[in-house]
Amino acid sequence: MVTTSKVTREVLDNYLRCKTKGFLTLAGRRGIKSDHERWRIESAERQRLRATANLLLRYRGYQVSEGVNLRASRLRAGVDDLILHGRVENGLISINIDALVKAEPLTTLGQGHYIPVLFHDGAVHAPQKSLIELFALLISELQESAPKVGLVCGSEGKPATIHLSPGLTVPGTC
Repeated sequence: MVTTSKVTREVLDNYLRCKTKGFLTLAGRRGIKSDHERWRIESAERQRLRATANLLLRYRGYQVSEGVNLRASRLRAGVDDLILHGRVENGLISINIDALVKAEPLTTLGQGHYIPVLFHDGAVHAPQKSLIELFALLISELQESAPKVGLVCGSEGKPATIHLSPGLTVPGTC
C-alpha cells in the first residue's frame, strides 16, 4: 500500500541537509533523533522566536497577522503589512513560511505584493537561498507576480536583502 505524504517544511529542511533524510522524512520514517539533532532543532526554535521578535520590533504599529492560511484573495487584498508564520497548503504541500512583508511601493490597500522572509542567523548559503526562492515561488503563484528579492532576518540587526534568481535551484547535498 502506497501512502502519499505532503511535502512540509520539515521535509524541505531535511532534504536541503541531506537528500536521503528528506526522502525518509517524506516517507514517514522518522527514526530516533540524536542528541545533536535535538539540540539543533531546539536552537533553531529559539532563533526563530528571537528573529520573530526582531521583525515585530521593526513593524510596531503596522497591521500584523500570524498563523494564517495564505490564499490568493488575502495577498491580493494587501490588508496585512506583515504576515508571520503563514501556511501554503494544497493536496501536495503544507509549508510554513517564516514571514511575508508587504513591499513598500505598493502600500495602498488592494495592491498586495509581498516579499518572503527567512529567519536565519549566520551566513546565507545555497540551502537558505533555495528555501527563500521556494517561498518566493509559492507566493508568486498566489499573488501573480514574483518577488525579485527576499529578506533574511536574524535574531538581531537589520534584515539582509537577497536578490532572487528566476526559477528554483537546489544545491547538492549528501
